[in-house]
Amino acid sequence: MIGVIDYGAGNLRSMFNAISKIAKQNEQEVVISNDIETLKEASKIILPGVGAFGDVMRNIKQKQIDKFVREWVKKGLPFMGICVGLQVLFEVGYEMGTHEGIGIFKGEVIKFQKATPVPHIGWNQISVVKESPFFTKEDEGKYFYFVHSYYVKPKDFSIVNTLTDYQGEVFTSSVYVDNIFAVQFHPEKSHNNGSEILKKFVLL
Repeated sequence: MIGVIDYGAGNLRSMFNAISKIAKQNEQEVVISNDIETLKEASKIILPGVGAFGDVMRNIKQKQIDKFVREWVKKGLPFMGICVGLQVLFEVGYEMGTHEGIGIFKGEVIKFQKATPVPHIGWNQISVVKESPFFTKEDEGKYFYFVHSYYVKPKDFSIVNTLTDYQGEVFTSSVYVDNIFAVQFHPEKSHNNGSEILKKFVLL
């Protein structure tokens, strides 16, 4: 079973539909839940991201999902974060104030400094920094769909899987370490390229 964390911050229907289609083709079930006991039954977890960093973290903490995520990744179980689901894995974010993240990775989440317009909305390319089960050099230059005003700035560059250039400002568009894979773009809105990424996660 694949668990999609619902922390009450937005519409998860498009993500659910995208992952369910792929899961069904591979005889797996998908459940959306904010119940920790239900999520513990999953073999893989997805943390999607809709909303502002502070609002998301407030909802996550209220439901003790931050503690669940820390314990999940510590066990070495497959985990995928999407958009704000990537951002909250870091120590701190500055969207509408200063907010503590889940703190899986050292680093911060900052607003675009030079690039305009903000938010960054639309298709953009990825550049593969290191190979992973999700991205290899063959994926260089592929397009994915982005919607964001903030991006992660890791202290440890070795976790960076891909980079993306938006109007001359280069940012981390995905990270990969052991059992953790997280992306800034929206795979559920990225057509075939996004479906390929979701399929790779489903098949782990």
